Amino acid sequence: MSKTAYFHCPSGISGDMALAALIDAGAPVSELERQLRHLDLPSWDIKLNQAQKNGIACQQISFNLPEEKKHRHLHDMEKIITAAHFAPKIENFALATFRRLAEAEARVHGCGAEEVHFHELGGADTILDIVGFSLAMDLLGIEEVYASSLPLSHGFVDCAHGRMPVPAPAVMELLQGAQVYQSPLEGELITPTGAALLMTAIKGFTLPDFTPEKIGRGGGQKDLPSPNILTVMLGECQTQDSVEVIRTWIDDASPELLGNLWQLAFAAGALDMAYSPIMMKKGRPAWELTVLAKEGQGQKLAQLLFEQTTTIGLRICREQRLVQERQIITVDTIYGAIDIKISGVLGNPNSTIAPEYQSCLDAATRNKVAIKAVYNTAIAAALSLTKNYNC
Repeated sequence: MSKTAYFHCPSGISGDMALAALIDAGAPVSELERQLRHLDLPSWDIKLNQAQKNGIACQQISFNLPEEKKHRHLHDMEKIITAAHFAPKIENFALATFRRLAEAEARVHGCGAEEVHFHELGGADTILDIVGFSLAMDLLGIEEVYASSLPLSHGFVDCAHGRMPVPAPAVMELLQGAQVYQSPLEGELITPTGAALLMTAIKGFTLPDFTPEKIGRGGGQKDLPSPNILTVMLGECQTQDSVEVIRTWIDDASPELLGNLWQLAFAAGALDMAYSPIMMKKGRPAWELTVLAKEGQGQKLAQLLFEQTTTIGLRICREQRLVQERQIITVDTIYGAIDIKISGVLGNPNSTIAPEYQSCLDAATRNKVAIKAVYNTAIAAALSLTKNYNC
């Protein structure tokens, strides 16, 4: 299971709304403030306000700062963040977010990312929003982030470059790969900071199968016809990832070719592989060959199938899979130490316990006994051990 955050964004997203929602969901303000003080910034104070938007209570956050005239570049941002010596996970996320912002602005203005003047985004409050978001995610133990589709509003916003349409050009660049829809609302709903934070953290624009445990609401500064609120739901979610599945039907390959492929496919990085008997045209017995690969490895394994079998065509698709937590423990038996795979939570009655085949085979060979004897003894030892973990 993994700690998951789902951001519901009917009124868009900004850095302060996202941070406020995480605080409302339980991120400790005192610890946030303590760690943010490590940033070499002008003197500032944090202001939290319990507000209401269209009758719905929410948290608002702002930072009281002296007015700054200087414009920062990417290297300035990176220097401020790295000098604070945060944990690597926090630092890397903040740096990646600013890098994403710089690259989006660079594409808009036709220059290099290092040349970009951040203007409004160079303000200390933006640094505090981005680093604060990263800290809050870490303090809440969030491992995966999902979000709803994002609303594209209309109208104009005034900035350092003059009057700009919304979504602003940099926001449009940042939202490449996001799921969006047309909103009837006018004005800026998605800020560059909000877009950069979400696109750096996001795993998918979908509602995962998970159990919400906490809810946090962050309010925006504007009043809209509908509640200007960003909601975050925190809960446990089964681990989910994407895999590539390669399939082909073969009716003219010898068993020797297919047997040899088995070893080669796993050596090339296949996650799993299976042969299924099928019947093809003209009543020919054949095999359906299925190979499971990590995302991005499908083409490599497809080429292996072309080289090592007689197939002249295959199919590749991307699929989502849910994966149980897994761990390997070692139990002591009369046959020696045996590795056991636990799928699920150790001690949970619904978990699966399976001795590792190779470990059992090695022990059976050493002791000159049937592998079944080692297997059963290992299961008994594992069940005895896991009783100590039962709730």
